[in-house]
Amino acid sequence: MNGKPALSYLFDMAFLVIFVTVGRSVHGHGDTVVGIAKTLWPFAAGLTTGWVVLLRRLREGSWLMAVVLAAATVLLGQLLRVVSGQGTAVPFILVSLGFVEGTFLGWRLLLAAAGKRSASLRGPAAA
Repeated sequence: MNGKPALSYLFDMAFLVIFVTVGRSVHGHGDTVVGIAKTLWPFAAGLTTGWVVLLRRLREGSWLMAVVLAAATVLLGQLLRVVSGQGTAVPFILVSLGFVEGTFLGWRLLLAAAGKRSASLRGPAAA
């Protein structure tokens, strides 16, 4: 999705929604829209801030951007949770970092691998 930052941003946001929805379900907090929004907003704010700051500094779609963006999302998200009174804990920080890093990096790596496979199937003249 290199060159299409809005679509990449939406993919990242979709994975945050999945993270929050699954987490709330596993912990028995329910899946109401208000509950999901309350849990999601700090991470969504972190993601949006990360995109605004990093887009001009790192190549969109790169693995480095994915790693830094995920770290910024979790760091800012956890800080905003604390400031807003939602709280946090070390296990939650580690789980959120693992999930967000894994998904943000994972979908980009899969897409890059698929692109390379597609190019190799076309042959050297088409690449």
